[in-house]
Amino acid sequence: MEIKSNPFSTDQVSGVFDFFFFLFLISIFLWANTLEAGPAPAEFFKDNCSSCHTIGEGELVGSDLKDIAKRRDKAWLGKFIVNAKGLFEAKDPIAIKLFKEPDDVVMPPFPELDDEKVQALVDYISTESKGEKSSSASSAASVTASPVDAVPLASISQRDVDTGMALFTGRQPLANGGPACISCHELQSAPFPGGGNLAPDLTGVFNRLGKQKGLTSWLNSPPPNSGMAKLFKNTPLKSEEIFSLVAVFEEVTKREGVERKATLELIFSGLGVGLSVLFCFGIYWRNRLAAAGGPGFRRGR
Repeated sequence: MEIKSNPFSTDQVSGVFDFFFFLFLISIFLWANTLEAGPAPAEFFKDNCSSCHTIGEGELVGSDLKDIAKRRDKAWLGKFIVNAKGLFEAKDPIAIKLFKEPDDVVMPPFPELDDEKVQALVDYISTESKGEKSSSASSAASVTASPVDAVPLASISQRDVDTGMALFTGRQPLANGGPACISCHELQSAPFPGGGNLAPDLTGVFNRLGKQKGLTSWLNSPPPNSGMAKLFKNTPLKSEEIFSLVAVFEEVTKREGVERKATLELIFSGLGVGLSVLFCFGIYWRNRLAAAGGPGFRRGR
């Protein structure tokens, strides 16, 4: 029997093996570089910025970033993007002006951004600023198309408010199985005990997060470093649920304003009555003293 020899030599087999091993090393290197580089600026903006900011679409929770590089010094802008809270705590005058209200939302820090990534993000915002409409504002666009932004707040009915309160308290479960807001948050007008204290009080959240448009954007796509984003990652709110929640938050804000006004009126009315009583009391005793012989009058012994 004739035995056929191997058509490939040992050197050829070794060469093929070395070639594929080299390709494998190149793939690992490129993959590692991709991880180190992080997301592209457009992706980073969409995931981390678009729930609070737009580029040319108006204010949400935060300011419109259109032409921000022209309005702020680049060095300051880089520091603000990486650690806005640090600038605020260092009493930077611009940061203090931006966060003038005590309950204003301070932008979370992004320590993973180095100078190169910050510059890439600023360049992306500058490029997007040149367009009539920002292609990056997909989150804001989806908010505009949602029912809550399409319906004026004046036309929201009491039924919408009642539904929002039922969703907040958990009496009506969320469609995708997320936890009720009352588990972590407190809300004025919510039934006893009023809510949890694991997260901020939502009584003033309507104004704090940019009213109808800003709050809707936040609930539709909360910032990834927020507790809500992690909690609702697999159980997002439906647009009609956002509509009802925004309705109840707006109603609570209106009610809080009326109650606060009534409280102030009561306080000032009480002060007015008290001062009037003291004034009348002073006149009464002055007349009594005058009738008895003046302030130097002494009783006979």
